Amino acid sequence: ESSENLFKAPEDFYVCTAMGGLSGHTNKYYYEQELKKVDKEQFNDTWWFRSHFEFNDTLSKDNLTLLHINGINYKSDIYIDGNLVAEKENIIGTFVKYSLDITKFLDFSIKKHFIAFKIARPHNQWGGKQYENETDLAISFVDWNPEAPDSNMGIWQPVDVEIFGKKQLTVSSAFIRTDIIEEKNINLEIVLHIKNWEEKKVEKASFLVKLGDFIHFEVNDISFESLEEKQIVLNKDTYNNLVIKYDKNKLWWPYQMGEQNLHNLTIKFEDYEFTQQIGLKQIESEYDSTGKKVLYRINKKNILLKGAGWTPDLFLRQSPENYYNHIKYVRDMGLNVIRLEGKSEGEEFYEYCDQMGILVIPGWNCA
Repeated sequence: ESSENLFKAPEDFYVCTAMGGLSGHTNKYYYEQELKKVDKEQFNDTWWFRSHFEFNDTLSKDNLTLLHINGINYKSDIYIDGNLVAEKENIIGTFVKYSLDITKFLDFSIKKHFIAFKIARPHNQWGGKQYENETDLAISFVDWNPEAPDSNMGIWQPVDVEIFGKKQLTVSSAFIRTDIIEEKNINLEIVLHIKNWEEKKVEKASFLVKLGDFIHFEVNDISFESLEEKQIVLNKDTYNNLVIKYDKNKLWWPYQMGEQNLHNLTIKFEDYEFTQQIGLKQIESEYDSTGKKVLYRINKKNILLKGAGWTPDLFLRQSPENYYNHIKYVRDMGLNVIRLEGKSEGEEFYEYCDQMGILVIPGWNCA
């Protein structure tokens, strides 16, 4: 595609929908009848989203280069340096994340590489009659915001490139379940998703687990089939280290109840290390004696939830600075919880909520 037909999105946007790129920093479409003047038919065609990335180090085909796609709305062909990497039949779904091994598509004799997404919009995400036989689970503001003319088509969550020394095991995600036993002990359960990127079986793999400065142990004899991804659950049944003495200062608390204690969870393989900040907390709820009201507790303490629904910009223009400022407003208003309405946010959103002591209630629109 000719670069003459491309619009330049603001550089401080780390995600971009079609309307987000067209409008840039301006809010001109929010006044009077300007939004209705936008030609919706132009978005029935596929749109190209193009960027580039550069490698600073000397790399080769022996490395593992992963492309992490955290949110495409709605489906896309993907090209790197003009080579088709994945087709829209396989890269489809607003709320699906993908990690692709793009090593074989790269020419490592050059440092600058171009990536292009040929994106098609979702249909009937509002439940209208225009496409009765095609309903896509996608982003919707229901009836409390005008409809974005492009149906929010585009890249609505960050796309990242990650490089490893070789094809190996990597951690896709990690989280911890916390169970407080009568303010005596805390039982922890670590849940890992690990992917084998080698095209051969891996037997008797081992890795170290470290949480803060109070948990450290080794996991051994884990096997993976070729290109297999599996969930690994570590708990007190097999690792006594995951039962710790109750300590309020090891727990994460909403800002009105205590400190926002965060710990580094580290998974270390022979030549690869995954680290993620974790807050240990237990959330419980039950109906009261009338069966009509729900009582909530955090870390065995009653909490009154005070919050409101969160909505992003209509065109999903977002940046870490924007997240920080708005979450700070939430705290400054004396609220302690944010309710999401079917539009997950970027990693910085959750990191700032962790740091500022704000709870998050994720969910679908009106569900």
